Amino acid sequence: MYTNYQQQTIVLFFSIVLLLSACLSGAKGAKKSKNVRYSHYVTIDSIAFPLDKCMSNNVEKFGEAINNEAYCRCVTQKLYTTFKSDSNQLKQLTQGNVHLIIADLDAITRQKYASCFTNNLNNTSAPIKLSSSLEEHIRNNMLEELENTSLARTNNVALYCDCFINNIKSQVSSHELFDEAFSTSPKYLQIDSLCTATSIIEK
Repeated sequence: MYTNYQQQTIVLFFSIVLLLSACLSGAKGAKKSKNVRYSHYVTIDSIAFPLDKCMSNNVEKFGEAINNEAYCRCVTQKLYTTFKSDSNQLKQLTQGNVHLIIADLDAITRQKYASCFTNNLNNTSAPIKLSSSLEEHIRNNMLEELENTSLARTNNVALYCDCFINNIKSQVSSHELFDEAFSTSPKYLQIDSLCTATSIIEK
């Protein structure tokens, strides 16, 4: 049986998946010319949605850990189903700005799109790659999610988050991290136990 904070951390796994492909890409997308020609599309209801921005993002963040085109096709289709009646979000999709839509979603909502990532992972042992800015963004999201949990009453959540992220980077491959079974695996439980023990607030 998971504790309150463990449930929050598990939700964060799937939120982070989407954040990784969404964050730090807005500026890159903004540099694109309005007349840019895209080479990858998915057509839904006779509307062509470009995938190039999404795919470029994922190559930078994940390398060969994921089938980028399949992921971007899947998440675009799901976002269209959700937001096809929202003219602003539909415009973002037709411009290939998947990252801007995802960045505005809360952690629980992002979880609905996580299957697009987990279903398109390649069988790879490549470690997860986090830039310093992206790592800080994830850390801040974890702090926000954990601040009102039982963990915050007994532990320094900042230390817990630092420990958790450092161990994910050093011990866990992309494939392991985004496997749906990871949150119940011995490696996850070991990391959680270690970080909980080392972040206890001394009385």
